[in-house]
Amino acid sequence: MRRDETVLLVGEAQPFDFEMPVLYATCFDTSPLERLLRDRSADERRQMLREHRVAYVFVNWHEIERYRSPGNYGFTDWITKDLIREELVRQQVLRPVPLDDLDPEMGQIFEVVR
Repeated sequence: MRRDETVLLVGEAQPFDFEMPVLYATCFDTSPLERLLRDRSADERRQMLREHRVAYVFVNWHEIERYRSPGNYGFTDWITKDLIREELVRQQVLRPVPLDDLDPEMGQIFEVVR
């Protein structure tokens, strides 16, 4: 990863531990992923990610489920596993980065397709 590249965090509760530039929001804010990609074509989505120098997207599914649990803060319904794993991958906006030590039900890393 180059110094001018950013990781977009989705649902991550501890962004301060990362040692590279990150783009994130708390559960009280609009997710940067939603702000950049919602209601856009595949080409527009890729362009928005490029403009913000996003090279990777990390989705913390475990934290998203926790935020959505009863009595918790809530989390946007727009971001779903189908959106990320199916739509954005099928549109060639994102490409999964398989990691042996990361359970894909807990979290996933995706590379932005250039």
